Amino acid sequence: MAPARRKWWIAPAVLILLVLGYLAAGYWLVPRVLRSQAVGWTHDRLHKRLALGEIRFDPLRFTLDIDSIAVDDPTHPMVALGHLHLKMAPLSVFEKAWHLPEVGLDRPAVDAIVRRDGSLNLAELIPPSTGEATKPLALRIDRLTIAGGQVAFADLSLPLQPRSRLEPVTFTLKDLRTSASGSGDFTFAAASDAGERFDWRGRLSLTPLGSTGSFAVADLRADTLYRYLSPWLPVIPTSGKASAAGRYAVRYAGGATRLGVDVARLGLADVGLDGGTLFRGSAHAGKMDLGHGRIDLAIGSDHALGSLTGLAQGAVLNDVRVDGPDKTQALHLAEARLDEARLDYGARRMMLGALHLSGLEVPLRRSAGGAFNLARLMPPYTPVAAKASRVKADGEAQATPSWYVHLADFALTNGAVLWEDHAVGPTVRMKVTGIDLASGNLDTDMVRPLDLRFAMRINGAARLSGEGTVAPRTGAGQVRFDLAGFQVGPVLPYLPSLPGLVLRSGKVGAKGVVTLAQGWSPAGVRFVGDASLDGVALHEAGTDAPLVAWNGLALSGLRYAPSGVDIAGARLNGAVGRIAIMADRTFNFSPLVSGATPAATPAAKSDAAKSEGQVVAVAAPSPVAHAVSPSPVSSSPALPIRLHDLALQGGTLNFADYSISPSFEARIDALHGHVRNITNSGGALAAIDLQGQVNDRYSPVTLSGTMDPFHYDRASDVQVAFSNIELPMFNPYSGVYAGYSIAKGKLSTRFTYHIANRALQAEHHVIVDQLQWGQASANKARVSWPVRLATALLKDSHGVIRLDVPVRGTLDDPTFRLGPIIWKIIGNVITKAVTAPFRFLGSLFAGAEKAQFVDFAPGSAQLPDTAGESLTALGKGLADRPALNLDIPAGPGLAGDAKVLADRKMNAALMVKPIRKGQPVDFAALAPADQEKRLKALFKQSFHQNPDFAGLAPEAKGDDGHKARVTGEIDWLRDHLRKGFMPGPADLEALGRARGTAIRDALVTKGGIDPIRLFLSTSTSGEEKDGTVRFELKLR
Repeated sequence: MAPARRKWWIAPAVLILLVLGYLAAGYWLVPRVLRSQAVGWTHDRLHKRLALGEIRFDPLRFTLDIDSIAVDDPTHPMVALGHLHLKMAPLSVFEKAWHLPEVGLDRPAVDAIVRRDGSLNLAELIPPSTGEATKPLALRIDRLTIAGGQVAFADLSLPLQPRSRLEPVTFTLKDLRTSASGSGDFTFAAASDAGERFDWRGRLSLTPLGSTGSFAVADLRADTLYRYLSPWLPVIPTSGKASAAGRYAVRYAGGATRLGVDVARLGLADVGLDGGTLFRGSAHAGKMDLGHGRIDLAIGSDHALGSLTGLAQGAVLNDVRVDGPDKTQALHLAEARLDEARLDYGARRMMLGALHLSGLEVPLRRSAGGAFNLARLMPPYTPVAAKASRVKADGEAQATPSWYVHLADFALTNGAVLWEDHAVGPTVRMKVTGIDLASGNLDTDMVRPLDLRFAMRINGAARLSGEGTVAPRTGAGQVRFDLAGFQVGPVLPYLPSLPGLVLRSGKVGAKGVVTLAQGWSPAGVRFVGDASLDGVALHEAGTDAPLVAWNGLALSGLRYAPSGVDIAGARLNGAVGRIAIMADRTFNFSPLVSGATPAATPAAKSDAAKSEGQVVAVAAPSPVAHAVSPSPVSSSPALPIRLHDLALQGGTLNFADYSISPSFEARIDALHGHVRNITNSGGALAAIDLQGQVNDRYSPVTLSGTMDPFHYDRASDVQVAFSNIELPMFNPYSGVYAGYSIAKGKLSTRFTYHIANRALQAEHHVIVDQLQWGQASANKARVSWPVRLATALLKDSHGVIRLDVPVRGTLDDPTFRLGPIIWKIIGNVITKAVTAPFRFLGSLFAGAEKAQFVDFAPGSAQLPDTAGESLTALGKGLADRPALNLDIPAGPGLAGDAKVLADRKMNAALMVKPIRKGQPVDFAALAPADQEKRLKALFKQSFHQNPDFAGLAPEAKGDDGHKARVTGEIDWLRDHLRKGFMPGPADLEALGRARGTAIRDALVTKGGIDPIRLFLSTSTSGEEKDGTVRFELKLR
């Protein structure tokens, strides 16, 4: 028993020794073994130097603590750890998996570098494979923590050689198992030196490898991404931060990987981009938010992409601005909103829901050289790159099917286009604002028709709206639109120039349906609807004086097709035209007419020359036939146009003449009526029916007939009539050209023009009623023709002047001008009337022209027998021309009258002595011998002496000589005695009055003329004419 009692201590001693050995091994041996093995393994397998600080192993608590662990690179530590703490479960040695209740990593540091050759330095920490299959380590970790860590990463293979640092990095992992059913929860948090934050929470399983959880990224800088992605990004981020949050699930099994990501939130803020190689300029976005999104990715065991699908909902992009290279704004978008997007990479389909753009503003500018500002955003063209892109695109197109993209709905609200064009003069500036555009069913196939709806305002006043459908691929479609109030002023530089004209105002409107045919060909465009052009004002360029204007022009039933334009009706309201003769006697529209009239083939002289001076009541002579050449008419104009009915209302034509002083102004207003069947196709005649008034409603004007408005010289039959126009309105003209103002009177005219193949027949019927001249003007002395006489000659018994002016001719005569011919004819009529008034009356009353002269026998007041008929005709003429007065000479007799009167008195004295029975009682009837006896007796009685004939020629022989001697003595005696019997002035005056009275009495008794119109002029005598005394009557 004693030996047994003596050996009881051995077991405790052994146990104590074992414990002490265990403790000694744990406290002293284990750290040394671990250091030796770790350093050696690192050196042998990794060819690296491992630096270890203090190693502490607690065999009682089964904890291992190692300080200052570092794996050195040649220049600095590659991996470092401030402190490693492991707590092991002792019983796990008897289990199938190692159990670590605690694993702590304090202040870990990783310096990862991708070298210039693309190799990763951390790859050197992976030991070379031995070729032997190893069984995965069974491991269970209850809690793994990382605190105060930092990760540095640099990629020297990239152009920008980016470097990043995450610090501090914290990580917590709970219940990690490498068994099939094992998984662990973890938490990861890190922040970069730029303030970027990363949070990751989830569950990790190693068998199979997978993880689920949530993530959050905050303040991720755009330039950080760019430094790593610059080789693959065409743009350069200059500012911006990103934030994201969501959940994920990833699983790797059987060599295949599946990833699912639910993005609860994705946001970008203050994103700035430099165009880089994508465009020249810069872009900036204030904010982008993605409310919800999901991505599902599957990669097969062959590492090929199996499937990729995506869903995004509620994406919003705010305040996007694109600037050109000169920092001027090229585009601004207030907001873009996409409610849904679905991606199926395998099917190569992207289905977009509703895209809404709000506040899109695009400034469009064209420089003086014709370059557009948006074109400056395009990158420089490089032929090599372009060819490479085409080759790559062609290769991809052959290898893979094309993508299909569908947009269910598109809407643009409150858009704006600011147009500025410096390539034209003056510079065009237009603002298209309030643009609303909506469409649906947009896709890359472009087969199905698009539904379009649009509305906008142009320059703040015009409105354009419409809707319709268009098939993008074929171009077929139909669009209904409504344009109202578009001012044409801003777009004038794009319209054909109007020489000498300035368009001051004008508004265009249109409403209808545009139909597009397949093929996008202009030949397939059709339009049906209405149009308007209102508020038009055309001014002269030099003086800015108004020329043509109208309030409204409305076209209804307008049909356009490439084959022609057909207009059912047009209504022109408030049209105003202005014709003016300027101070230099040119027309205001003369600068608008460029070029002279083309020379025509000379033709026979116009019949107008033959009709000069005709104021007739008989038919004009028939026109002479001419071989005329009518102007050619194109049977097929480039664009046939037909207007069925043009209605005019409230039109006005103003006329002014500034070439005289005072100036003359008149107007034709209240112009209304219709012009029907207007066309530029040859052969059709337009029917004209217009009415108006001159100055007031009491002076109507009418224009009627038919004509070919585009080829008037082929067929025209037009009548123009003016009625009851007050003549005093023409005082500016009468004062200058007639020398008198017009006190009263009225004018009515009727003009008829008939043109057939350039042959003209014109009739001009002019009626002047009750013309009465007023006071003389300052120009009276300059007027050479007797105005009042001409008026009196032309007036009939009712105070009416009628002029019929027929004109015949051909428009092929280069000298033929209708206006000058008319005035020449009227001028000839007036000239002939005032220069030969009796001949003029004779043309009206046969024989009146002979009454201009009344030939009296010398010494006699007896009217000749031929004067009776002519004075009767003159009386009729004066009766029909009540404004005419007649001046009748009644002046003293002439020398011939005095001789006759003296001889008559002398003959009476010679017959005082009684005559013998059988002798004649008239002295002239006595025989020459008896005459001589009585003459000698009277001579001796008068002179108390016998006559002395010594001065006479000697008597010739024979009877003839004796007779001649007697005749000579008689003449000598009468000549000497006559002086004693010459009549006195009173006798001659009495003779003149008697003659004038005889003429007056004949006109009163035979012509029925009021004697108040007949004036005896004692200051006017006759003249000796062919042995008579001629009295010339004068009309006034």
